[in-house]
Amino acid sequence: MRFLFLLLILPWQIGHTQNLVPNPSFEEVTEITNHWSGTFSKFNRRIALWDSPTQGSPDILFIKTLDKMHPKRPKVDLAPHQPRTGKFMLGIKAYGCASRTLHCKEYIQVKLREALIPGEQYAFEFWLNPITTSIKVNNFGITLEMERVKEVMVSGRLEVYPVATETRIIDGQPNEWQRIAGVFTADEAYQYLIIGNFYEDDIVDAKVEPYGLDYAYYLIDDVSLRPLKAGKPRYAAGETLVLENIAFAFNKAELQKSAHEMLSELAGQLQEKLTLDIEIGGHTDNIGDATYNLELSQRRAEAVRAYLINQGIAAERILAQGFGSQQPLVDNTTEEQRQLNRRVEIKLK
Repeated sequence: MRFLFLLLILPWQIGHTQNLVPNPSFEEVTEITNHWSGTFSKFNRRIALWDSPTQGSPDILFIKTLDKMHPKRPKVDLAPHQPRTGKFMLGIKAYGCASRTLHCKEYIQVKLREALIPGEQYAFEFWLNPITTSIKVNNFGITLEMERVKEVMVSGRLEVYPVATETRIIDGQPNEWQRIAGVFTADEAYQYLIIGNFYEDDIVDAKVEPYGLDYAYYLIDDVSLRPLKAGKPRYAAGETLVLENIAFAFNKAELQKSAHEMLSELAGQLQEKLTLDIEIGGHTDNIGDATYNLELSQRRAEAVRAYLINQGIAAERILAQGFGSQQPLVDNTTEEQRQLNRRVEIKLK
């Protein structure tokens, strides 16, 4: 049974364990636009790996278009703001159901890189900043689920139990980002993380701004979920590691920074285990020309190989090969399935 708490922690308490959240600062998007999301399907389509578990529509906000968002929203000015890191951040509503605000509570959901281990402690962190005219509220938190949540719900609270909740009202001037952090012990092998406000408005503390909005609108950036203590080495002969399309920008072969952490960790293991060799396989979905996809997958596999060589791994220990769309993990019927097929696999031998 889950229990509710929040314990603030210092960054050094987390250590250098792997962040289990892919695309943690929302830098990997499939479309850059100055339009609000408007619908959950547009949000899901425009960002890699994250999605909306309800019909709420979180916004993807790009640093260069914050003063050009369309259409204009009364009393909403994003010009003074900027992402905490990188070029993107998200915007979510967290209060305003009583005032009949559309999508009054919005949530963001992501599949973790690996399932949690029951009995182990984990540390989570994310950063919030309200816009100036927003109602300021408390009770932001996280929940963890075994399966992806999909609720046909336009307004109201997502009826799941939070694992941890921040009880203070989150306030601050533009770019005074507020850290939300805590620790918990996993009681199940959870695979999905959801962030938002999980309480009815009548039990949420709210600070109303004079002449401001009748709802809460918060910016969010830099999400992490890590094992609280470093475990034993993760990599051994016979394992296959999968980098999904978080590793690359759409239709490109340049590695994104989000892949560096995992690859650097792998390089460290390879330096300690000199008998381990690896085979890198690049894979795509079946959209587009088959010959081009084969070439793109080869370039992606070579990019991973080059990164590991740059980390000090001998070139003769690494084989890179592109397979295009020839070895799908699942059918290519839906975008979610195609996303799983766009990957790099690393086999340890």
